Amino acid sequence: MGEASRNEIAAFLERWRNSGWPPLRQGYLALHELVLAAHYADAASWPAIGYPGPPALG
Repeated sequence: MGEASRNEIAAFLERWRNSGWPPLRQGYLALHELVLAAHYADAASWPAIGYPGPPALG
């Protein structure tokens, strides 16, 4: 199998996002939340949003 292009992936996700079938919309929202959680959990992304990191313990 070949790889999907960026446009094909975007179209696929857009179909899920705008689907008339609720489970597809819920699937899109779950993927969206997972991507956001992964991004904000990565310490490398914290400076861009002004987060200084978790408070020091002790």
